[in-house]
Amino acid sequence: SDSIAGNNYGLYLYQASNNTIFNNFINSSRNSGANTYSHGILISALSDNNNITLNSIFVYSRNSKGILLQDSSNNYFERNNIIVNSDGYSSGYYSSNGTNSTLINNTILSYYASADPEGAVYLYISSGNTLSGNNISIYGGAANNGRGLLVDGTNKQHYNHSIDNSNLLDNKAMYYFFNNN
Repeated sequence: SDSIAGNNYGLYLYQASNNTIFNNFINSSRNSGANTYSHGILISALSDNNNITLNSIFVYSRNSKGILLQDSSNNYFERNNIIVNSDGYSSGYYSSNGTNSTLINNTILSYYASADPEGAVYLYISSGNTLSGNNISIYGGAANNGRGLLVDGTNKQHYNHSIDNSNLLDNKAMYYFFNNN
């Protein structure tokens, strides 16, 4: 197990494909300034087919993401422990224009101090993702405003995901319906 700490991005994959990130402790935190941000793992710009497994990710900062996936496809996330403690727009897992990625058996804890948090898992303009067996918890002063899962997009395809009821939100089964009449 390796430790990565003390910067805005614990790990940053840019146009990097077919990597395995396994069994690391990642601490990415910034404490000052209104526009500070930190991301535990940032995967962007056509970084495809990466395997992110058995990592512990801790992020403390405004506007932070445990895992931020941008413009990348076919990434696999399994058995990661993600803790995000933030007073801004934050998510444990945030996918922006990410397609066909899999999240399985991850634990995501999101602490929300602000009154307008993002989802602990936020799928934005993304499609074809699979979520199964994830344990998601939200807590803190704004937990009543928090969203365990937020799916947003500009067309119907952005809502097309496979999200089964083995995913838990605060120890309750999550149900996601797409294209049901």
